[in-house]
Amino acid sequence: MMEFCEIVRIPEERVKILKQAILEIESKLGVTIMIEGNEITVAGESLELLKAKNYVLAIGRGFNPRKASYLLHDDYSLDVINVKDFAKSRNAVVRLKGRVIGGNGRARKSIEKATNTFIRVYGKTVSII
Repeated sequence: MMEFCEIVRIPEERVKILKQAILEIESKLGVTIMIEGNEITVAGESLELLKAKNYVLAIGRGFNPRKASYLLHDDYSLDVINVKDFAKSRNAVVRLKGRVIGGNGRARKSIEKATNTFIRVYGKTVSII
């Protein structure tokens, strides 16, 4: 089979969390993950590569390794929504993120429970597993 390679960039403050889980992901999926600064190179077979890439992206968008590991299963996926696509100003971005989170995180928790998902608001994105 042919091996493929993808490069993903994640925030530098999330790299340490990714490093803690690399060996487990490499052994589970049979991929290779290399880190240079905040640039992550993932190499492997096509389906395993996609799963590993989504795992890395999820860590980069604020998910913990336990929740990101759901992406290693065929019936889970990751969606990353850029809030800037729906807001015309910085205040609108803050307002939209606040609506997703709600007071003390209650809106996010309610949405997660009602839709059987995990949601993270990180930077200017809302990510859903």
